[in-house]
Amino acid sequence: MTDHDEIRTAQEMLLEALGAYAQELQRTGGEAFGAGELDAAEELLERAKVVRGLLEEYEALGQRLYEALGEEESPRPEPGTGPTTHFGQYQGPVLQALVDLGGRAETSDALDRVHELMAAVLTPADHERVLSGRVRWKSTAAWVRFRLVKEGLLADDSPYGVWEITEEGRRWLEEQG
Repeated sequence: MTDHDEIRTAQEMLLEALGAYAQELQRTGGEAFGAGELDAAEELLERAKVVRGLLEEYEALGQRLYEALGEEESPRPEPGTGPTTHFGQYQGPVLQALVDLGGRAETSDALDRVHELMAAVLTPADHERVLSGRVRWKSTAAWVRFRLVKEGLLADDSPYGVWEITEEGRRWLEEQG
């Protein structure tokens, strides 16, 4: 990933997290309303409005970010065509891909192998482009990689652009197998 790709991925992750949080607040607010818990419903819906406002502000800042990166405008995602593959389904394939590739691989090679391993479960929505301009499943796989590094299952000291499984990652994969 280039530095620009990392910036786009980070922006996209924050936008997606804020959007999901706002939707969750709206959903639970609606449930509270349906249960007659009007005070709780009002509080949740007000929080959802605040988060939606922050989301709009962040999208505007994102436009300024893309301009600073020398791009005319931020890419827009295609309309959703349905559900996406759950985040948790990527962990095993990411680790398996690295084992298959000898324990470490450049990002593009790792992603190619992850795609091969997940081809049967990826949905049409997983193949759409997201705000960063990347394909959704690749963005999700990159986010999973980040989490696996934090968990110690992938090396945090690999050269830039290289994914590397740790012994702990190999153990985790064997335990799941």
